[in-house]
Amino acid sequence: DISVDGCTVETSELLPLGTFMELMITPASDEEAITVETAAVCSVRKESMGVHFLELPAGDKYRLSQVILSLLVSQSVHPNLFS
Repeated sequence: DISVDGCTVETSELLPLGTFMELMITPASDEEAITVETAAVCSVRKESMGVHFLELPAGDKYRLSQVILSLLVSQSVHPNLFS
């Protein structure tokens, strides 16, 4: 689950609500990692956390939007791929 505003992080090492972090997102392609300079934990579930992106450089935000667009296109071409 990912958008330009945040994502769900699956982890066994949950952080408290409100924790700030830097996050590196590595696209499936061999592109350079996308850097979220500041993100905050906004929800905690059994094995995942909701993270809200607070500071994302413009260039990385654009790259993230392109990755999300390619995922959406792939999902519409192969609708059962993400079920």
